[in-house]
Amino acid sequence: MRNQSIDILRGIATIAMILIHTSYYFIGGDKLALFVWNWSQFAVPMFVFCAGYVFFIKDKINSLKDYIIYLKKRLPRLLFPYWIFMVCFFPIIWFTSHSLNLNYIIQSIFVLGGIDIDWLVLLMIELAIIFPFIRYLQNRHTGLFKIYLLLNILFAFIIFYSPFNFNYKYDMWFFWGLSGLSSMLVMPLINVKIKRFFFITSLLIFIFLFLQGTISRHDLSFINNKYPPNLYIISYGIVSCLSLYYLAQKGLFNYILKPLSFISKHSYSIYFIHYSFLIFFASFLTKFHTTWYIFFIVIFALTLIVQWTYSNRIIKVVNK
Repeated sequence: MRNQSIDILRGIATIAMILIHTSYYFIGGDKLALFVWNWSQFAVPMFVFCAGYVFFIKDKINSLKDYIIYLKKRLPRLLFPYWIFMVCFFPIIWFTSHSLNLNYIIQSIFVLGGIDIDWLVLLMIELAIIFPFIRYLQNRHTGLFKIYLLLNILFAFIIFYSPFNFNYKYDMWFFWGLSGLSSMLVMPLINVKIKRFFFITSLLIFIFLFLQGTISRHDLSFINNKYPPNLYIISYGIVSCLSLYYLAQKGLFNYILKPLSFISKHSYSIYFIHYSFLIFFASFLTKFHTTWYIFFIVIFALTLIVQWTYSNRIIKVVNK
């Protein structure tokens, strides 16, 4: 059974992601676009939060056999839609930039580079592989789990002040781990006092780092604290997730529940569809005088039309 509040969060994260990508082209000359682009960066932490919740609430992996069965189901669900998108996206790359080459294609196929957005696909693959081990530590080796958690927090804090220059692409699961683990805070068995404590702690950490960063003139744009993610963007993401989850529980989003549920259900394919439209139409931006919000509306509307047509028309015809 789907969790309505998690659906709401995933739907909001998907909209925020499209806002980030569309407003990016206007941040140089539009302060509102810059504001929207920066403060919508909770999207990735929220996707990881939702992925963590969906996995940890099930907890059905009790053996190596279960783990292998789980990966056989999970990995194709992540890779097949990406590969379908990749085949459709290559002509767009060729049309817009003529930069398509064999190396780009090979890197894209194996999620090693190439297409810019494949890093999120790789992150979800990494999380699918590592979440069962984290759950195992939590259930069987509490001490090691606590050490892992403390190391996560420590590294996230250190890299806020001393960014490491390294390719962390294959270690993303570790740096985003806190966002996934924080999803446990909204599970029914967790005491309300514990939930409040972690929320207040995360909020205070974010406020402290924001104020300290402002005083020391640290770069506080979330994008420059995202690769790899440090405690500044992670604490912001956790506060955003817990706040929006609480508001969802209180029914604040019930009046737009249907569209958010639709977006959430198809968030993965929407991720690919919107990016195809984005790159195609972005190549014409210099020829047209438009605003970030019109660009967003166009990309968002076209994406939903294609997704709705595919889900409600094409699939039904195929299944008849």
